Amino acid sequence: MTRQRMDIWQKILIGYWLGIPIIFLLYAFLTALKMNTNFAQLLIQLPGFAISFLLSCVMWVQGIVFIRTKSEMKGKFLFFAIIQQALTLNFIGAIFSYFALRKQSTEYQFDSKAEKMSFYCFWVSILFLSLFVTFLMWRMTQI
Repeated sequence: MTRQRMDIWQKILIGYWLGIPIIFLLYAFLTALKMNTNFAQLLIQLPGFAISFLLSCVMWVQGIVFIRTKSEMKGKFLFFAIIQQALTLNFIGAIFSYFALRKQSTEYQFDSKAEKMSFYCFWVSILFLSLFVTFLMWRMTQI
C-alpha cells in the first residue's frame, strides 16, 4: 500500500516538473504572438519571463534527471529537491517533493567516487543556479 502511494506521488512530481515548463512555454509563445514579437525579444523586454524561463528549464532538467536516477538514490535526490524548490519559492514543488520523500530512504551508499561526485556536482550547480535566480527575483522587486 505505501509503495503504491509513493509511486503516485513520484508520478505527480514528475508530471509537475515536466508539465509546468511546457505550459509556461506555451503561455510565453502565445504572449509573444499577442505582442507581435519573437520569443527572444519577449525575454529581453520582460525580465520576469526570462527568470521564469530559467526556472522552467531547471524544473525540466530535474524531472529528466529524476526519471533517470536509480531508485535507491531517489531519497537523496528528493531531499535536495525540497531545498531547491523552497529556495526558488516553488512551494508546490517542495510539497510534492516532501510527499514523494516521506517513505523513501535517504540513506544510500554510492557505488563509486565518480558517482558521488557527479551527484553532488549536479546538485551544487542546481542549488547555485537557484540561488542566483532567487537573487534576481529579489532584485527585481527592489527596483
